[in-house]
Amino acid sequence: MGVARNLVLLVLMPLMLVLFHIHWLGFLLDEILFLGYRKIPIRQPVFILGVPRSGTTYLQRTLSRDTQFTTTTLEECLFAPSITQRYVLSWFKRLFSPVTRRLFQNKNSFTQSMDHIHSLGLEEPEEDFLLLLPVLSSFIQMVVFPSNPRCWRLAYFDKELPEREREVILNFYYKMVQRHLYFHGRDKILLSKNPSFTSLTGSLKHYFPDSTIIACVRSPEETVPSQISSLKPAFDLLRYDIADTQFQQSVSKMLAHYYALIEEYSGIENTLYVLDIGDLKSRLYDCVQSLYGKGGYSLSSEMEQFYQQEAERNLAYQSAHQYARESHPENHFVDFDQFWPMSGRSRLLSNAAEG
Repeated sequence: MGVARNLVLLVLMPLMLVLFHIHWLGFLLDEILFLGYRKIPIRQPVFILGVPRSGTTYLQRTLSRDTQFTTTTLEECLFAPSITQRYVLSWFKRLFSPVTRRLFQNKNSFTQSMDHIHSLGLEEPEEDFLLLLPVLSSFIQMVVFPSNPRCWRLAYFDKELPEREREVILNFYYKMVQRHLYFHGRDKILLSKNPSFTSLTGSLKHYFPDSTIIACVRSPEETVPSQISSLKPAFDLLRYDIADTQFQQSVSKMLAHYYALIEEYSGIENTLYVLDIGDLKSRLYDCVQSLYGKGGYSLSSEMEQFYQQEAERNLAYQSAHQYARESHPENHFVDFDQFWPMSGRSRLLSNAAEG
C-alpha cells in the first residue's frame, strides 16, 4: 500500500510543480499585459458553502444557467488560472476545435467513477478553491496529504490560521476573482461554490461585504458517511486507506465545526442564509426566488420559467450515490450532539425552512 502510494506521488508531484511554475509565469505576465484587472470592482458576489453532500454542486450549476452570474470551470482552475493562460487556452481551443472538443468532453475511468458522486468535466462549473493551489492553500490538498496538519488547519481557517497568513491567502483569492471578472466580463456577478469555505465565512464577509452567502445543510447522520464515501475514488487512486480511524474522526470533527459556524452566523442579520437539502429538492423555485430577493439580483422571465421547470424535474430526481452507513462503525465518529446539540440542529433547520 505504502509503495504504491509513493509511486503515485512520485509521478504526481513533479507534474504539479511544473504546472505551478507555469501558473506563476502566467500571473507575472498578467501584471505586464493585463494590469487593469486590479481595478475591477467585485460587486455582490454569491458564495455557496455549507456542509459537503448537501446540494451545493446542484445549486451552483442551476444558478450558473443565469448569464448575469459567472462561475469557474475545472479547466480554468487547474490549467488556466491566469488571464494570460485563459486567452492562450481559448485560442488553442478555437484553433484545434475538432480535436479539443473530443479531448475536453471525453472522460477517463476516474472521472466516470465520480459521476454518481460529483460529475467532473473540464468545461463544467467547479469549486474555485482550486484557485488557491498555487499558494498551497486549497483544502483539496488533504486528499493527497491526509495526515498533514496544515491541510487540516485550513478547515478551521478563521479560527486557527495566523492573521498574516489569512491575509496573504485572501488577498491572493481576491485578485483571482478580479482576474476571472476581467476575462469573463466586469459586469458579471461571481458565483462561487466551496463547502470548505465555510471556515472562511467571517473573512469572506469582511473582504466581500455586499456578498450573499448561502449555507446548504443536511443532517450530520447523512452527511458524514456520504462525505467519506464520496472521497473513496480519490483515496483509492492514491492508495490511501479511507477506513483509517483517525482520518474519519478528523472529517467528523471538521463537519461538526462547519455546523457550529453555520448556526453561529445564521444568527447574525444579513450574514448567512441557510438552505436545507430537503427544501432544495422539494421547493427549488421558492428557494431561488427567496435567494434572488435577499441578494437583490434581477430575475428575468426566462430564468423564472427555467427554475419552474427545473423544480418539476427536481421532484423526480434520485441520487445515484449509494453508501452504507453501517460500513462506518459508530466509534469512528465523534458524538455530534456534543459538538452540535439537537436543540441547535432544530433551530437551524427551522430557520432554513422559514427562509
